[in-house]
Amino acid sequence: MPFSCLKDMERAINAALNQALIYERSSKWEKVVQSYRRLLRMLYDIPIEIQPDFMKTLLYECEYHLGVALQNGGEHLKSLKHFTNSIHAIFLPKNGCAAGCGANSCLITPLYARRATAYAKLNDIRSALKDAERAVVLDCCNPDVYCVRAMVHASKDEFSRSVRDINMALKYDSKHLCALMLKGALKKRNMMSDSSDDSEHRLALNINPDASRFFNVCSFKHKDAMAFFEKFLYALGVPHTISKVQFDDDVALDFGKRRVQSADSYESPMKFQQPKPVLIQPVRCGTFTDFRDGSEKTRRRYQYGEAVRQCTMKPKTAEQFLDMLEKASTVSSMKYSFGSTSSNRSVISAFERSVNLDDIPRMYSKPWSGDALPAGEKVTRPDSIRIPFKT
Repeated sequence: MPFSCLKDMERAINAALNQALIYERSSKWEKVVQSYRRLLRMLYDIPIEIQPDFMKTLLYECEYHLGVALQNGGEHLKSLKHFTNSIHAIFLPKNGCAAGCGANSCLITPLYARRATAYAKLNDIRSALKDAERAVVLDCCNPDVYCVRAMVHASKDEFSRSVRDINMALKYDSKHLCALMLKGALKKRNMMSDSSDDSEHRLALNINPDASRFFNVCSFKHKDAMAFFEKFLYALGVPHTISKVQFDDDVALDFGKRRVQSADSYESPMKFQQPKPVLIQPVRCGTFTDFRDGSEKTRRRYQYGEAVRQCTMKPKTAEQFLDMLEKASTVSSMKYSFGSTSSNRSVISAFERSVNLDDIPRMYSKPWSGDALPAGEKVTRPDSIRIPFKT
């Protein structure tokens, strides 16, 4: 949708957001889905350079509430995409963590819990359990996440694990309404001992009289599971913190100037020029050369590598083996003296033509004078200790 100025875009975004909030309060889920989709299209079309600081938070909230609206409309498969987009919008990786941990764990916990319900409704219990486990890891002291995982276990008919999570939730809050209702529902199904005892349901009725409508809900397979989640696990929700979008005046002025300027006349201030080549006189022990393309240095390295490979290559035929023996006998007669020691050295003809080492640059860099080169430890012997004076 093209806009003539930034103010028109701002008015359209605010109108779509207010319309989505009104339809959401009146539970008109089809209208909510249409409004949020129109709003998200406009938000994703905003250029990065003029996006406000709260852009990620707004995308996080809109994607979440669009997923909730799709769930209330029975479209759980489509809601998965928007819950995942909401996670990506708010996810902030921790610096130095190779495991991929995020810094906004308190904001991501409701998303994993919601996505677990969508997976459970699609009968993908394995993925639902993974998201429920992530929610528990991110907020291990919250009894609500244990209730979500208990319902996922109950959807898989693993009632012993479900009871374990419910007891963990009651350990953190002995009067947690959702945990009391789930424990009473499991007792009704005769999955626990003392099924005739309904103390949990009586305590839940004292806390909230409306709890009697959901005494049979213990898993996400129940038809009232989503209503149960909305009413008693409301803490695992994302509230609306942004109800109005407003761009800064400086951003609006910059956006207007950018539209007036044409693409041909506009020149970016971040235009970098190519550095000019600087000719440096070659030195004996360095890699600097007056060849701009470095072709001579590359050719010399290639010839040297080929010569080393030919010298170290194992003979494949008898003729090659005899030639190697002949070369070895010739080279063994050559001796070079180095100071006070002498040793036999193999000579490899690495270059096609003779070169003058005084004129041509070296292939590898000379270490800087400030480099700390490795050195062996000096062994101190007892007989080498000097006595400063005699008594």
